[in-house]
Amino acid sequence: MAAKTSGSMEEKLSTPELNTPLKLARLNEMPDGPVDMATVSRAIVQNLVVLEESDKITEGADLRPRFEVEAGLLKDQCRAKAREKMVAVMDDEFKKFARALRGVQFGFYDKSIELEKKISQLEGEKNQLEENMTREREAIQLELEKEREAAALKLKEVRAESVAEAGRLVTASATSRNNLAGKLY
Repeated sequence: MAAKTSGSMEEKLSTPELNTPLKLARLNEMPDGPVDMATVSRAIVQNLVVLEESDKITEGADLRPRFEVEAGLLKDQCRAKAREKMVAVMDDEFKKFARALRGVQFGFYDKSIELEKKISQLEGEKNQLEENMTREREAIQLELEKEREAAALKLKEVRAESVAEAGRLVTASATSRNNLAGKLY
């Protein structure tokens, strides 16, 4: 790496392309006291990665494909999350609609039961009225029959009286005629 570019590593790391000056972990900058090799190795590996990236930038390496792939992946992830959110929102809306529909159905069901009760009540009242009317008709017909019988009986009495009166009149008339005829002879 160092053979490819001229200048020290510190110059490479403080170039304007990087926008942030990086500090290398040097052994002499390590804290006093015992230092384990893992810490030193981790610091060296991190600095090498940074140096490779900075070498690519300073060499004019085109990182666009890498960033485009990463951007594409991020875009796909965003779309997937958006789809998940949309599915969750649609699911919630569907559940709300289903609850509302069930409420309406229960409302119609309750109203239907109320109407059936009202219809049943009205049919009962209608049947009661029909029974009352039938009883009243029968009572009126009975009364009419009694009045007819009474009128027929009265008519018989009046006829009998009329026949008797007519008989008396005929007898009186005959007697009068006989009396008149006897006076004339």
